[in-house]
Amino acid sequence: MARAIGILHRTKKTAQGEARPTMVAIKENGAVRELKLETEVEELDFVFGIFPTAWREIAENEDRKQFQPHHVRAEKKRGGKRDETVVKVPASYDGLQPGDTVMMYLGGSGDRLAFSLSKRADLVGASVWRTPPFLLAAATPEEKKTAHLRLIEFYERSPQSFYRVMQRDREFIRVMETYRDFKAAQKDRIACDQRLRQRGIGATFLSEEGLYPEGKIEDEFDAVRANSAALAANIKDEANLQARLVKLVRKLDLWLGALEDVEGCGEVLSAAIITGVGNIRRFRSFQDTREIERLRAEIIRLETVGKRNDDADKIEEVSGDNHFIRTGRIARWKREHGKLAEANALQRALELMQEVSKVQNRYQSRLKAYGGVHVVGLDGKKMPPGTVRTPGDGMFPRKRRGVVANWSPQLRQALYLFGDQCVKRPESLWGQKYRAVKRELRARHPVVECSICRVPWEQCTKRTLGEEALPANGAPAEEQFEETAARNRHTRRYTDGHIHKMAVWRTITLFLVWFAGEWMRIEEERMATA
Repeated sequence: MARAIGILHRTKKTAQGEARPTMVAIKENGAVRELKLETEVEELDFVFGIFPTAWREIAENEDRKQFQPHHVRAEKKRGGKRDETVVKVPASYDGLQPGDTVMMYLGGSGDRLAFSLSKRADLVGASVWRTPPFLLAAATPEEKKTAHLRLIEFYERSPQSFYRVMQRDREFIRVMETYRDFKAAQKDRIACDQRLRQRGIGATFLSEEGLYPEGKIEDEFDAVRANSAALAANIKDEANLQARLVKLVRKLDLWLGALEDVEGCGEVLSAAIITGVGNIRRFRSFQDTREIERLRAEIIRLETVGKRNDDADKIEEVSGDNHFIRTGRIARWKREHGKLAEANALQRALELMQEVSKVQNRYQSRLKAYGGVHVVGLDGKKMPPGTVRTPGDGMFPRKRRGVVANWSPQLRQALYLFGDQCVKRPESLWGQKYRAVKRELRARHPVVECSICRVPWEQCTKRTLGEEALPANGAPAEEQFEETAARNRHTRRYTDGHIHKMAVWRTITLFLVWFAGEWMRIEEERMATA
């Protein structure tokens, strides 16, 4: 009977030295057993089906070469007058087998293990499936430790929430791992460069001549830098990894179908954004897909009841019409001509179309929050779903004292770099969108305002510390200022610099929404063809 295997990948050991092995749960014939993979070598043993689960003493004439070298153990046997050394070898093995179904989380530290398991599964006739982690969110630390067991239960209950790892997914994993290697090599090169600069400065200050000719420090640094074999090796390693990364990105269908034509978003920056996102599917749940299917079926039924196509020829076609706009025009025509029941059915269909759009955009909202380009409440926390926001009751997220910065700094930095390219490339598509957003924001906020009074800055009477800017607790203003001025001081809002920053981040948000839509479209097309 086929086995179900749940895997919770972990980092083997924490910074404090606490053991954190990868946990494996295997369900076979109704019984569940657990394994601990304490090293990366044991993970590879499991991938190839040679993970030892029991040990025995090697026979006297048994050939050791038939076993893997790391599977031959020499252990001391205590007892008697002196200790004896006993050689032990595996008595039984476990690991990936034909017909196995493996479940893992989508994204995170388990990408490399998922890659090797999927590659091996294609050869032996098994399969590897992954699910967004938020669908199986653990409420307690104990639940987190048993995620490998809960993955099996969740797969049996909702197999539609899992995505199979295929060749295309392995290509994305290879890009992400190569990008991380490239960034590590880049940091090594920068660190080496900085050490050489300090060495050059030290050589100048510690000179026996005690002289300081003009440009001596820079000359010493250039001489040391030019003759450094370590720096040359770091530069070469970084260049090789960058060339490899560019080749891998150019093979992705996401690059060919979306990012290739985006000016200012080259291969390396695309890899940074892709690595930051991880996998777009982990932001959409099966519940969203099921709700969309239900709503679309109801829309089709309402359009049939409302006889949408029967009177469609009576409405003049207008350039730019889409299905939603044309349905609205048909509904108005029917209402004007007394067909109220049909008009009401089509009006309800329009409302459901808007609901479909909201459900489709849920994964985009999750991605925006993950990338730190969303809007938070005045308390610094994410607004609850369905919140109707009015001007002034939200703010852009940034690091604030006492507020958790629960977004991805890597993705946010990559998006910021793209926003910088939009400013530097004003004639590009996204550069033009940045300028359009900037004009719109300036038209909406034509004058500089006070951040507290919400009046033009020239009319603000509290530009210095005042009574209304501080809590009325009876303490002298001097004692209260240190604590409250940062939150309540009157400052300029909607200056040219402020409008510029608002436009940049708004353009970044629009780009991320577009990017997410293109990635999801490509994923859906792949699933349809598969």
